[in-house]
Amino acid sequence: MMTLLGSEESPALIVCGWLDDVIVMQKHLIASEFDVFKCGDSNPIIRFGALDRCEISLQSDSIIIYETIRWPFGKGWKWQDVKFIKYVISREGTVESKEYVLTPPSLTKEEIESGLSYLEKQFQAANLDYDSQIQVIGVAFTLALTGNKEARDYLENIRTLLHTDGHVGETASEAIRNYRQYSEATGTLPQIKDVYREY
Repeated sequence: MMTLLGSEESPALIVCGWLDDVIVMQKHLIASEFDVFKCGDSNPIIRFGALDRCEISLQSDSIIIYETIRWPFGKGWKWQDVKFIKYVISREGTVESKEYVLTPPSLTKEEIESGLSYLEKQFQAANLDYDSQIQVIGVAFTLALTGNKEARDYLENIRTLLHTDGHVGETASEAIRNYRQYSEATGTLPQIKDVYREY
């Protein structure tokens, strides 16, 4: 349990959950599976699950929470944590704002073409191992965020193309869900269907 606004004697907001790390230099916490409560109220203001890795910091009289996601946005398709959604929670215990802050990577034409070529080869290969399937999903998601139609079609049908199940299937679902959330919130990308959930 962490008191983030107020004092231990007179807290305003309390965070209960798992503390993963403390980033001293940047003055924020890394946490997952946690709830934010207004002191004296048993109903959480906001709740995050075990897979929701977040950065928590203070700004004046508010708690700032960045929900992060992990995708291969780095050079050479290196995986990294990126900020996805920003929540601002006031001392009074209200969610003042929820904003999608994801910044898709800026890829060159050559990088996009190389990524598409990689995906095509992987889809044609037989018996891809676990790591290769996860990488394919990540690259398809990243390329789809550039607005590329071919990558978007790959992402929409990724589970059929990879014959996914188990954890790989969950990662594919997360990629589709993240794309759909970003597309709907920003209106900057065409929407895709989750063919396993929409009939």
